[in-house]
Amino acid sequence: MSIIEKAVGNIATGASTNMHVGVGRRVNGKAMRKNNAMPSYKTVEIDRVALKSHGVDWEKGSATLQEFKRIKRPLLNNLLVHNDANTESFGTNFIVVTSAVPGEGKTHTSLNLAMSLSYERDYDVLFVDGDTIKRDASLLLGLGEHPGLNDLLIDHTAPIDSHILQTDLNKLKVLPAGTFSDNSCELLSSERMIEILSQLLKAENRIVLFDAPPMLATVEASVLTRLAGQVMVVTEAAKTSQAMVHSVLEQIEGDKPVGMVLNKSKRAHGEEDYSSYYDYYRQ
Repeated sequence: MSIIEKAVGNIATGASTNMHVGVGRRVNGKAMRKNNAMPSYKTVEIDRVALKSHGVDWEKGSATLQEFKRIKRPLLNNLLVHNDANTESFGTNFIVVTSAVPGEGKTHTSLNLAMSLSYERDYDVLFVDGDTIKRDASLLLGLGEHPGLNDLLIDHTAPIDSHILQTDLNKLKVLPAGTFSDNSCELLSSERMIEILSQLLKAENRIVLFDAPPMLATVEASVLTRLAGQVMVVTEAAKTSQAMVHSVLEQIEGDKPVGMVLNKSKRAHGEEDYSSYYDYYRQ
């Protein structure tokens, strides 16, 4: 029995006292959930002006948002794909964004992708800052002091919905990184992490998007990509070498879709651009 199957079994029987037990099922690759009551979330306002100054542009009609319409499409198409045979990974609605090394634009890509996905009519998006050491996404969102993922991993009695924040964008919720911990690898690879993910992914029509640490700089990213249903790797033009890309792909375990995004490529008139290609990488 895999660690995921074991954790889901615990949830189904109510063995984990900190879990909100619900009946989950999958329809067309989507995570569905039946609960007696919907949780109530604290609402926070996103400072769009501050984010735009850091390269995260969420305004409708912006060039960045248009680029991410193209980037997100293969991810959405893969939501219809079952990967039930891979019992070491969750479904394709669990997407992990990583990079080779720091500074390649991973967090900005993750946030832009989260915003673009939140405009989809059929899905809600939960953005999770899984880079719990640097916590760049939480800091950019102004949530650096808010409890989050690490606090849930440390406190097994905390309800898993308790630190999720509803943004002023209707279909986007955020789980910040939370309190700093120097043993983040052990926390992310714990059974508690499996329980948290199992619960987060039960919400109806939810996409869980994780901003993970860089693959070649930490060991935490390998833990998250092993559990992911899809992985997106952010690379930087003129910086990320082919050898680095191969090293990243070799560390991604399992039979799952792996996408590549080339960040900071130059258009003909000199402006920076995103370009992407999406492919399947087989071990």
